[in-house]
Amino acid sequence: MYVGLRYYQDIVCSMPQSLIINRTCGSTSGGHFNAAVTISCAVWLGVCSSVSSYVSTLANSSQFPWKKVPQYIFAQVFGSFMAAVLLVGQYYPQLTALAAEYRAKGLSLNSPGGPGSILCSFPGANQSYGYLFFIEFFADVFVGIVIWACLDPMNPFVSAAAVPWVIGLGYATMIWGFADVTIELNSSRDLGARIVAAIFFGGDAFSVYSAIPILTSIPAMLLGTALYEMIQRDSFAVIAKGHNVHEKGEDGVIQHLSKNGALGGSTSNSGRSIDSEKWDNGRKNDSAV
Repeated sequence: MYVGLRYYQDIVCSMPQSLIINRTCGSTSGGHFNAAVTISCAVWLGVCSSVSSYVSTLANSSQFPWKKVPQYIFAQVFGSFMAAVLLVGQYYPQLTALAAEYRAKGLSLNSPGGPGSILCSFPGANQSYGYLFFIEFFADVFVGIVIWACLDPMNPFVSAAAVPWVIGLGYATMIWGFADVTIELNSSRDLGARIVAAIFFGGDAFSVYSAIPILTSIPAMLLGTALYEMIQRDSFAVIAKGHNVHEKGEDGVIQHLSKNGALGGSTSNSGRSIDSEKWDNGRKNDSAV
């Protein structure tokens, strides 16, 4: 099977790209560079708008209101568009030569290996749309679960500093596994770059297949995050919404958050036992009074 040029770009750049974007933009905007992630944040009460303020975020959906969704998606698509225009400008002589070669062979410029494939994905002639949809859907569900697991402060296995690395590795795993059979994983990135491909290399960049990379990630990401919210989310979220009370009160809530690192610190086992002992002693004294 002939592999498009974007495959090699994905293999080399997938994880470093995710790390750089998260590190540079995460503290300002949450690092959303995917429309599916942005929509999922709005649906699930903005849980990834501020990891450190998880409790208040769950209780207040205005942390990431729906009115921000169009702004974020426009910025994502526009950023992808400008990046693709910049790439075409930088490599215009090489792309022009490649386009002339494909025209001479009677091949579409927007086909695997053609100049358009540098900007966005195109399937091989022997690949069915159902097969491509299944791969794209599965990969997006997987990435959605990974992202939500990383952004859950009740998850003791992922610290705040490790979040970009784990999310980047999640993306990289899917790209390394499925990029050679055509995968996208980001509707915003695909749409912006595909518009540029249509401008420079022909309108057939928007074929029937283009609906798969542009639209599939949104319902797939919503399903992945829904699975995590409904099955894997820590029951501590019930307390945050006011439906239950921690048996140790507010002190118990703070102690629980401190133990799993959600408050930015780490607690040793000995420290935990001392805290528990202090609580038990205080409880006994209160009972005596």
